[in-house]
Amino acid sequence: GREKRERQRKKRRRKRVGEEKREEREALRKTEKGGEEKVKEEEEGEMEGKRKGKEGEGERDGEKREKKKRGERGKKGRKRRREKKKEKEEKKRGREKKKRGEERRRRERKKRKEGGEERKRRKERRKEKGEKREKK
Repeated sequence: GREKRERQRKKRRRKRVGEEKREEREALRKTEKGGEEKVKEEEEGEMEGKRKGKEGEGERDGEKREKKKRGERGKKGRKRRREKKKEKEEKKRGREKKKRGEERRRRERKKRKEGGEERKRRKERRKEKGEKREKK
């Protein structure tokens, strides 16, 4: 129980500090000459720090980062994984269906082609028979 309270207290403090920083920056922007550049520089530095943290160049340790990896823990992570799996299955099913359709069309085309050739052959035979009949 105590650990949770401490965590929440830290979280609240972090939020408060963040808000104070924002207010401070706004004041700096409005008042000081060159305040805008100063604020920009500061924000860029912060973004750089965040990027380093994500890439593991900062002081954050690997374990902590592993723990916080998105969708690896808890209900939402499981849900997200399940949804991804479903999407993958649907795509696979779609591909298979497409393949079956193409194969079916190919077979039908082949049948039509063969059927056409067969008709031509029959027609030619009839002609030949007709010619034979005339000769008799």
